[in-house]
Amino acid sequence: MLRIGICGIPASGKTTLARALAARCSKLKKFQRIELVQEYAREYIKVYGNITSVLEQFLILEKQIEKEEVLCNNRLDILITDSPIFLGFLYSIELPKTSPKEIMFFNDIFRKMVELNYPTPRYDIIFHLCPTIKPVEDGIRSQIQFNKKLEK
Repeated sequence: MLRIGICGIPASGKTTLARALAARCSKLKKFQRIELVQEYAREYIKVYGNITSVLEQFLILEKQIEKEEVLCNNRLDILITDSPIFLGFLYSIELPKTSPKEIMFFNDIFRKMVELNYPTPRYDIIFHLCPTIKPVEDGIRSQIQFNKKLEK
């Protein structure tokens, strides 16, 4: 099975590229079983609002892993995700860690990320979408997630 991860800043086109890639691959006769695992954070935010704590990011990461694992057991040819597991760690870096519990969950996110990539990498191919225009608020991540250097 080929695992493809697409990463980038919020509103960089990850979901659009993931959908286009899955559609294109499904037209090739070589690949019979292709699955697109979309970002669980979108579902979460629609119900609960913006992610404001490391604990929330940890729970989202666990759900994202679960979504991938369920599909990986189906003998896929290709798995494509617009939310590679390491994005959970990157998003949690700038979230406040004001208590020992928050620090513990941040460490758990890092440990989970390392475990999932050892002894072999989780993804065979990772596309990183570089920002070409000023990032915009996409309603998925809070403004704190934007890198101020990229806004210039």
